[in-house]
Amino acid sequence: MIIQQSGSKLPKAFLIGSDSIAIGAMRALAEHKIEIPKQVSIIGFNDITSAQYVTPSLSTVHVSRNAMARAAFDLLNEQFQKRNMVPRKLTIGTSLIIRDSSI
Repeated sequence: MIIQQSGSKLPKAFLIGSDSIAIGAMRALAEHKIEIPKQVSIIGFNDITSAQYVTPSLSTVHVSRNAMARAAFDLLNEQFQKRNMVPRKLTIGTSLIIRDSSI
């Protein structure tokens, strides 16, 4: 992550690919005295348990692990039965959980 250098502007928000990395980014920003969410908002992805306990609590995108597991099982089962299954795209719904790290 590139921290604000003299004369440059910080983005208004970061959408980070995992909550664990987002928590690390929050720490790096805090070490550089960049206030969350006053100066920059942070949103993670995965909705890990610790996201709600960091300070400020981390906004995150929740993906149902049960839905992913069920879809993976169904696709794997279909692959074993048909053997020549055509690749396809699968979409699983998400929900945004707003907490204190974003405005």
